[in-house]
Amino acid sequence: VAVSHRQTGSGSRISADLKAAQLDLDAATALVRSLAGPQGEWPDEGQLSLEVGRAISAGQELRPLLVKLGYSPKILSLDQLKIGQPDSVTLEGTGNFDRVNAVGKLALDTSAASLGRMTALISPFAPSLAARIDAMGTSPGPASLKLTLDVDENARKPDRAHARAVVDLEAPQFEGMAVITAEPAIAAIHGFDLVALGRSEVGIETKVYSAQGRALVALLGLDRTVAAGEGPAQFEGTATGAWG
Repeated sequence: VAVSHRQTGSGSRISADLKAAQLDLDAATALVRSLAGPQGEWPDEGQLSLEVGRAISAGQELRPLLVKLGYSPKILSLDQLKIGQPDSVTLEGTGNFDRVNAVGKLALDTSAASLGRMTALISPFAPSLAARIDAMGTSPGPASLKLTLDVDENARKPDRAHARAVVDLEAPQFEGMAVITAEPAIAAIHGFDLVALGRSEVGIETKVYSAQGRALVALLGLDRTVAAGEGPAQFEGTATGAWG
């Protein structure tokens, strides 16, 4: 770990390159923070490279953990992200973001040996969604989830960006896709103002297909009000509104 402090005419910088067979990620994070100083005085630029065979974070085992990222006042970059878990769940991703012009992209790809194992991964963040997926029943076979996010300039509204996210999910029980669009204020992006970003109007278009209608009704949470047979079913819907 190398830290260069602020000098006249240049900002401060931190660089960390770590390879290890095992690592306590929480302890390592605390060490970097102690070297970098208070959060309000974090270096202006940073480069981080982690290559760990087995890492522990918040009590969870990650095997392997590969991360290469960097940041500066102008650019955020995620050159490599690969996180594995013992239950055959893998997350990989890349991305970059121009902080000055508020444009960039992010791609995440998650795969699992079964939908149930992927559900266990999202359960802490979206318990109600995980419960609905569990209600569909179990079927053998792998599952995958892909997310792509693009943020571009907005020709019609110079003070706002155009954001578009596409989510694709494939599993033995069903296939689904959602397209999410928004026009967040550029000032909110620059300032990482989550409250203002949450007030941005969002549009959602979704399509879900299942070879078993009952499973799809259970996913939508309508299994107590709608009866479905054993045949295939498809759901399409649109919605607009704000998160906050």
